[in-house]
Amino acid sequence: MLLVSAVVAVLLVGNKSVPPRPGPQPHVGLRRWAPPTGAGRTAPAVFVDGDGKGGVGVYSSTTGSLLRTLSPQRPGGPDQQAVLSGDHQSVYFAQPSGTCSGTILRAPISGVSPPRTVISVPQTLALEPAASPTGSDLAWVGVTCGPSGSVATSDLYVTNLNTETTVTRETVASSNDNGIAWSRDGKLLAVEMGGSVEVVAARQASLRRAKTMQVATGCRLTSPVFLSRPNELAVIRTCLDNVGKIGMSAALVFNIETGKAVSRIASAPRGSMFQGLSVDESGGHILLGVVSSFTASAANFQVESGRLVTVSKHSPTDAEW
Repeated sequence: MLLVSAVVAVLLVGNKSVPPRPGPQPHVGLRRWAPPTGAGRTAPAVFVDGDGKGGVGVYSSTTGSLLRTLSPQRPGGPDQQAVLSGDHQSVYFAQPSGTCSGTILRAPISGVSPPRTVISVPQTLALEPAASPTGSDLAWVGVTCGPSGSVATSDLYVTNLNTETTVTRETVASSNDNGIAWSRDGKLLAVEMGGSVEVVAARQASLRRAKTMQVATGCRLTSPVFLSRPNELAVIRTCLDNVGKIGMSAALVFNIETGKAVSRIASAPRGSMFQGLSVDESGGHILLGVVSSFTASAANFQVESGRLVTVSKHSPTDAEW
């Protein structure tokens, strides 16, 4: 179990490092993002996240408290990367099961039945599940390791859950956040790649023709989420200052056609960074995880007119509603 934890730590944390750079540039000229007309007035009643004990749970958005655990931690290590299905009735999550091996499971958020395995490949650690809006396809990252336990390959796959057929898309870098997102019409995929995010046609066989979101040297884009307006992609941009500490972390909206940031959702408090970004089905409510280096704490917040309003101090970051 210790060996499994070490492998998961290398795969999921090691990729988060950001190289030192000159002082970060402010978000000059970016307007504040506003929810689309017709978005829901109230945020979703619940969200899914780790249960704080190594499993996956459902939380109340009102109280921030855990309502129920859907899957307790197994011997292989903590469950992780919980994401909702296209109809928001189920949750997918990654579950390590051995040295550089693991599966992806699906469970109803109602808790009426136990999780069932949907992706299981021998000698492969399955990570970063992302369900298509129709529910028929699941994008995910498969990691294999060499004899020493180091990463040998890390590839993007798309599996049709109805036919159980899988197509390999491209070699990518695994991460410890939800690094893959589908557009709302199911035609595009956004994938974390080399510190940036690339957008590609979901049926395209290669990322070589993808559109890359622009990011300054020393900054990193993570946690892509398509918004309800056409061509809008929300991401977290985190930069380091000239001594290698967090200089600036913000949730920004990019135009996927130009690859440029066009608006700002929110900025993390000084000494903090965003970790995990989610938007509700209406496209009007955004959930952000915040990790503070000053207090060594983490919490989830809702964005209201650019301000961060606490949703839960009891759940880990990378929550989703």
